[in-house]
Amino acid sequence: MRGSRGKHSWFLFFISVIISISGSGTDTLSPTEQVTMGGLGTSSMNLNPTTFAISMIATVLIWWFWNALNWVWLRPKTIERRLKEQGFLGNSYRPLVGDIRDMVKMTKEAKSKPMDPHSNDIAPRVLPYVVHTIAKYGRNSFMWLGPRPRVFILDPDKFKEIATKVYEFQKPDTSPLFKLLASGFANYDGDKWAKHRKIVSPAFNVEKLKLLVPIFCQSCDDLISKWESVLSSSNGSCELDVWPFVQNVSSDVLARAGFGSSYEEGRKVFELQREMLQLTMTLFKFAFIPGYRYTPFSCFKDQFAVLISILASSCCLEGLASTTISKIGGLHQMLGLHQYGIAAVPRDSIQCLPESKGTTKLGASFETPCGRLLIKPKDYIEMISCMRPNIWATLADEVPAWVSDKRNKTSVDRTVRWLDDCLALNPAAGSVFGAIVGGPNLDERKRCAEEVAKRNLSGYWIGGFGLGEGIDERPALLSAIIDILPDEKPRMISGLGLPEEILEGINAGIDLFDSTYIYSLTLGGFALTFSLDKSGNQYNFQKGQIGSDLTKINLRAKVYRKDMSPILGTCTCYTCQNHTKAYINHLFNVHEMLAQILLEIHNTHHYLTFFHVIREAIKDGRFEKFRRTFIESRRAHHEREAICA
Repeated sequence: MRGSRGKHSWFLFFISVIISISGSGTDTLSPTEQVTMGGLGTSSMNLNPTTFAISMIATVLIWWFWNALNWVWLRPKTIERRLKEQGFLGNSYRPLVGDIRDMVKMTKEAKSKPMDPHSNDIAPRVLPYVVHTIAKYGRNSFMWLGPRPRVFILDPDKFKEIATKVYEFQKPDTSPLFKLLASGFANYDGDKWAKHRKIVSPAFNVEKLKLLVPIFCQSCDDLISKWESVLSSSNGSCELDVWPFVQNVSSDVLARAGFGSSYEEGRKVFELQREMLQLTMTLFKFAFIPGYRYTPFSCFKDQFAVLISILASSCCLEGLASTTISKIGGLHQMLGLHQYGIAAVPRDSIQCLPESKGTTKLGASFETPCGRLLIKPKDYIEMISCMRPNIWATLADEVPAWVSDKRNKTSVDRTVRWLDDCLALNPAAGSVFGAIVGGPNLDERKRCAEEVAKRNLSGYWIGGFGLGEGIDERPALLSAIIDILPDEKPRMISGLGLPEEILEGINAGIDLFDSTYIYSLTLGGFALTFSLDKSGNQYNFQKGQIGSDLTKINLRAKVYRKDMSPILGTCTCYTCQNHTKAYINHLFNVHEMLAQILLEIHNTHHYLTFFHVIREAIKDGRFEKFRRTFIESRRAHHEREAICA
């Protein structure tokens, strides 16, 4: 409430300033008009526009001056007083610059002198001012980086408490420059910090780190081989600067561990990062000024040019470049799956989510591990031509279910236009499936289907499902689309994965399913256990599946710690034939990636067998009976469980 009252008082203050400054405009008014202005009426108020403009400018200047004064002097002095009351010591605050001048001067002096060759203490050279401050004021001290203090925490117990209480001790806001260049795990806060810490922690397990030993050995062998080649070309003796080689070894290890590539393949990225670091250290010597990137100074221009180059190169390092896949011979050659069909759709619900807010008329926007990427139809076709899939869907503007009707209409218009662009580029790869979108809007779905059906295509890809629409809405949406599309051409859909959703999709007329259901289940530690009975009866599931919901069980649960039975006794997959629930539960508890491998083998086998049972039911003409029995028996089970609960 204090902040709210403060904002209101400032607002009233500004209004009073405007009225007081504008009061001179009332001198020319009649007494009656002045009385009207003194009340609540405003119909007779005729302020001079010039006077009013001057009053507004004065108000803005006063507001700006007060904020500048608070940022430069009042707030830092208040923080300094409170820090000293809590027992922290440091230099008195100096306006705007703080301790930056002394820090820069001391850093230059430290780097101008050679290090002691017999000492491994690098702190006085790397952070000389920090060492000086701690030596002068003790372990509870602070320094000033401009108008903001930096407190030193050297007590391990206090540091642990701060690191664990992520909601009470929040990281300070950094400059936009630092957010742009060095944003990452160390700067995350709150739920984001907790989430990424949970993801990263298993990677630093001692057993996992041991796997890096062969990478270190290979990099060191390459280093020694280079030294030997230099030595052999210099008649047996030479003077060698080892520092550049040591830097290259560190880069090589990081590249091989993170990207699976050698340093030579990522040389450009690491050279750009080194240059970026030097430019960044230069810029950090200056105070942050909004809009400085547009200034004519060369260091600012170079810094952002290098940043763009790094981002472009990093996207290539995230995975194999399209040109590399093309040289290999396409995805079939790279994966060794010559007897399987591969379908490419502009949607990956695992790593690459469609971002409707960032999509423009030029192309679709995707959130990827490399950041947000804008994919234009030309870029998309180049990727398709390099990957050479059997089936590929045209670029689509997918939107979630909660967008407005106007945004839905725009997504349909863009999707149809991009369809024509993709067809005009005429890629020599696979069968083309036209994309159909429209969200939960029935009319837009129909309009998109009608427009796409007019084109000469091999099939149709139905997108926009699984993005927030209601389950009850799907049958009507699917029926409206399928009724328009020709029967002789296949239809593929993304976003449906549950067994009931698969059956409803097939009943509506869907032929192919693109789903991440198996991956999501496996990631959560769930194993599929629903019955594959030819009649569809879900009461014939394996007995003893504790906690089963007639679909899956959670192998992370403690109840399976001593369970020596397979996931399913009737399953013929590799996992069920060779391993037990207790073993998989143990692998999950020790964060061993083999747990997900074994579990995904079972889930994939079970899921594909489910489709085999469906195909047999279709061939025998009993699919409708199978579908009804499957869904009704599961619904009866859930209703009975709800009543018992």
